Amino acid sequence: MAYAELLNRLVAAAPAAWTANVPADLTQLGPPVLRGCYLAAAAAAAHRPNILPQVNLSHALDAALRLRRSAHAARPDGDRIVLLCADEAVFGLLTEAWQRPPCLAEGLLPWLTSTSSPSN
Repeated sequence: MAYAELLNRLVAAAPAAWTANVPADLTQLGPPVLRGCYLAAAAAAAHRPNILPQVNLSHALDAALRLRRSAHAARPDGDRIVLLCADEAVFGLLTEAWQRPPCLAEGLLPWLTSTSSPSN
């Protein structure tokens, strides 16, 4: 858990650098707990200017939803830390997506519906 806290501090210190390429960062992080912590930290910084450019916001939200689903699939009660971080990320990123320009919010409901279906 110490690595997760350090990652949280790193993202908070330089969020523009850490959120410029969400898919690449997630690939490099490896374990679900680190990916969850990264996504929660990115969500916490998302309200700041130039953080999570539009395409990266949708990548982060998709990753948080998938992380949450995979944590439940691994164990019936899920990994509590991963679930907590994924939930924090999902709610923070949804809030940010809703507050950004209408072009992002307009397509949000159909995208969420397709992303949250069990087949994905």
